[in-house]
Amino acid sequence: MGFGEILVLGVLGLLVLGPEKLPEFVRSAVKLFNQFRTTATKARDDIVESAGLKDLNGTLGQFNPKNIASDVLNEKPETTRNDKNYSSDVT
Repeated sequence: MGFGEILVLGVLGLLVLGPEKLPEFVRSAVKLFNQFRTTATKARDDIVESAGLKDLNGTLGQFNPKNIASDVLNEKPETTRNDKNYSSDVT
């Protein structure tokens, strides 16, 4: 969420709720958001643990397209047998 969007929400909240109720509403919304995030994190961790996927986290990282591209781009080209033979045939 960008600064402009937050500003629009703040002005709308100020107009709808008024200056007395807005701070309490924001506190309640932040608490609710934090509770939701904590619950979602615990649920995700429980699912990963019960499915036995905790051990696969490192293994699955090797299939990340960024990692694959990085590995391919950083590889040194290997010389083939034909290259070696060709260089010895030149006189």
